[in-house]
Amino acid sequence: MKVLVIAAEFPPIHGGVATFARNLAEAIAQVGHDVRVVTCVGEKGTREEGPFTVTRAGTAPFARRYLKLISLITASVLAVRRHRPAIIMCTRLSHDGVAGLALKWLQRTPYILVVHGSEVLQHRFHPMRRVIVRRVLRSAVHLIANSNYTREIVVDFGIPTFRVTVIHPPLRPEDYVPPNLADVAAVERRYGLEDKRVLLTVGQLTARKGHALVIESLRELLPRYPNLAYAIVGGAGEARPQLEALIDRLGLRDRVVFTGYLPANSLKALYSLCELFVMPCRELPHDVEGFGIAFAEANLFGKPVIGGIGGGTADAVRDGETGLLVDPDDADAVTTAITRLLQDTELATRLGQNGRRRALDELSVSAQLPLLKTILSAAAVEVGADDSPPVARWRETR
Repeated sequence: MKVLVIAAEFPPIHGGVATFARNLAEAIAQVGHDVRVVTCVGEKGTREEGPFTVTRAGTAPFARRYLKLISLITASVLAVRRHRPAIIMCTRLSHDGVAGLALKWLQRTPYILVVHGSEVLQHRFHPMRRVIVRRVLRSAVHLIANSNYTREIVVDFGIPTFRVTVIHPPLRPEDYVPPNLADVAAVERRYGLEDKRVLLTVGQLTARKGHALVIESLRELLPRYPNLAYAIVGGAGEARPQLEALIDRLGLRDRVVFTGYLPANSLKALYSLCELFVMPCRELPHDVEGFGIAFAEANLFGKPVIGGIGGGTADAVRDGETGLLVDPDDADAVTTAITRLLQDTELATRLGQNGRRRALDELSVSAQLPLLKTILSAAAVEVGADDSPPVARWRETR
């Protein structure tokens, strides 16, 4: 059947949601459906991109915050009228889900909604936004949660459990093949990491990611591990000034590297040369790590990971099996976990190998195809897309 994927965040922009959207679109195509993607990202136009077609609507002059909905909804309406999809897949609640709700009202086309966690928490204490969130959630024919934690958030909004299925962010293992030695050496030289034992965090520079705790731990660890360094990959965020000030106060300017966003080859090189991946993320009232795709990415390179207890991190990091979970409010706990893995290389290797096997066996696109196929088939039957035009049958059932 025809499936329209609405994704305000989509490559070439970076981030877990954009990666999720791209991999989800590919997975739907692999199941055998005709997939078209609508996004605001990139140069305006429609073109074939792999196993699906992407329409890039462009946002100017509506490029900020909620104004981009104008471009997204307009392009989505045109896509529905031209291609008559049986169902729409909205890759997140904010923007995409609102566009899906609008299309249900305007075109009578049903939608499935993917929920990541934070976008629900951000609005739950705002009365008007909470009403909109509840309407978007309840109007979806089915919901996909990126973790068990996120599923519970959705259920708290009054959604029956049977209408929510957990699908962890699918990964494409071919995107994480080890880089060549020349690329690794180039990254080492560029960031001064030669002969260093590298700690790595990949994620936006926000308070909940726990960068500050790793920096504080670094000061405690350097007397024992003098060749330790910390690489931080990620774009600008509200925590950057505070992190810079902390680094200067602790005298660690020569031990902490901010790389910004990196091209794929450089990021793979850092994943390869790091010794540990550390992101002791914490759960905040309005923000949470719904899953943490970077943990799985590091595992794909055979690296042990350290994450914070809370949110959906427990779905991404199996404590004692693929990594370690620590109290994200306890700097000593973070230091102890890092020390344990730096000291016990056998444990670190075992956790990394377990993580790689789990990422390949459970989190790859191919591993999650059967569940995704079941969801799409059930949704098609529910809205009548299996034996009659979707618009007509959906109207009959309303």
